Amino acid sequence: YFVANPLSGDNIAYEVHPYNAATDFDALLVQPGRTLPIIIGEYGPAGSMTDADIRTLWTVAQTHEIPYIAWNFHQRCPPNLLQDSAADGCGLSAASGYNFPRTAWGDLLFTHLATPW
Repeated sequence: YFVANPLSGDNIAYEVHPYNAATDFDALLVQPGRTLPIIIGEYGPAGSMTDADIRTLWTVAQTHEIPYIAWNFHQRCPPNLLQDSAADGCGLSAASGYNFPRTAWGDLLFTHLATPW
């Protein structure tokens, strides 16, 4: 919608949440990114998005200079980057030492971010 009807004004960015297969990235990211400043504000292994799709998203985003951040650090709102190891039900238990191991998705993102472009 916003490609054909951009908002008027300055300092506007459009956030997208592509929990999609890689075959959708051209339409969801590349084409809109040609005319609009977009940021990928959520993505991860949920819906139809697989680890292979995530790796493709990173390549597409880097190639087209589209910034991205992953969802989510909270362990009760998938896709989870951290395991819920707290006994208090809120993920904030001091008894856990605030040590929350990463999930497989968290490991995938951690490894990706630790790798220079």
